[in-house]
Amino acid sequence: NYTLLLVDGIRLNNSTFRYGPNQYFNTLAPFSVNAVEVLRGAGSTLYGSDAIGGTINVNTISPTFANHKKIYGSVGGQFMSQGMEYSGNLELGGNTRKFAYILNTSIRDFGDLYAGKGLGYERPSGYTEGDLLFKGLWQMSENQKISFNYQWLRQNNVPRYDKVAQDDYEYYNFTLQQRQLAYERFDQEWLNSPVKNLQFTASFQQSNEERDTRKNSSVVHKNERDDVSTLGLNAQVNAVILKRIETLLGWDFYYDWIASSRAEEDTQTGESVEFPRGLYPDGSNSLNTAVFNTYLYSLRQWTFQLGWRYNFTSNKAEDVLFDDLDLATSSFVWNGSINYSFKKNRLYAAINTAFRAPNINDISLS
Repeated sequence: NYTLLLVDGIRLNNSTFRYGPNQYFNTLAPFSVNAVEVLRGAGSTLYGSDAIGGTINVNTISPTFANHKKIYGSVGGQFMSQGMEYSGNLELGGNTRKFAYILNTSIRDFGDLYAGKGLGYERPSGYTEGDLLFKGLWQMSENQKISFNYQWLRQNNVPRYDKVAQDDYEYYNFTLQQRQLAYERFDQEWLNSPVKNLQFTASFQQSNEERDTRKNSSVVHKNERDDVSTLGLNAQVNAVILKRIETLLGWDFYYDWIASSRAEEDTQTGESVEFPRGLYPDGSNSLNTAVFNTYLYSLRQWTFQLGWRYNFTSNKAEDVLFDDLDLATSSFVWNGSINYSFKKNRLYAAINTAFRAPNINDISLS
């Protein structure tokens, strides 16, 4: 949670992202990836909270237009020795004069990992996965377009081998790990105008996580489920002022609401108990909104860049364990850089400030 993950420019990080190694990046289907952009170092001016160690933006595949109507498709597969993977992928696409689309879907079956140096299989570590991506592009006019996107990925019965091997668990399974993202994006371009581009994005994302666990010495089966739904809005304008200065002005808005539950069952008697809260307070919510602005000026071999961002975050919950939560924080960050290019070399200096706003996982994890 000190590195920001984006999908098509939309935050993957939500208010329950936890510290340390986690599985969230694994909810992106590799067959649907077109390119990965990596920003090293602080990127909070453009991207906000969590972008301290770096920012990774995964751009998914997009439909393309051709001079004539066409339909195309492909079938692929991927296999690994020792039964560690069997994957199949299907892709279909096409276009008319003003509409283009692409559909990509996969089914993947991962077997237990096979370690080297005679260590053998690491059991349990295998699981199954299915995913789907659909993206449509409507070219409304020469300078206007709307894109529609839906992404879905589901993983079933993903075991944590480290818990079984090291922490005395009989089983520790992510019975369900699922991510859905739907967004609509509008782009408007202008020619011979100081305002070059306007982009507006509305998105809805949902993360579903269910865990079933039981210790070796216990008769208690624990079931926990967390559902995080995120509404996102983003608007940005690119323009040129004074004929030389490129500027980007933008606004971000993300709102999370969380459903969380926990139940325990005695496997010998069959008796079950539902707890008043899960891993997080049920019904808790988080607001993250910001306005940002950057400037870029080039003069011969010199390039100057300056940017700022004001961010506001609010976390609220009715918590029966730690008392009610109402925490609001704000941050102002900025950055600046100078670049001098000569022949095939360049000198570059930059100053960046960054921040990470507290989230629901930080302040209400049970």
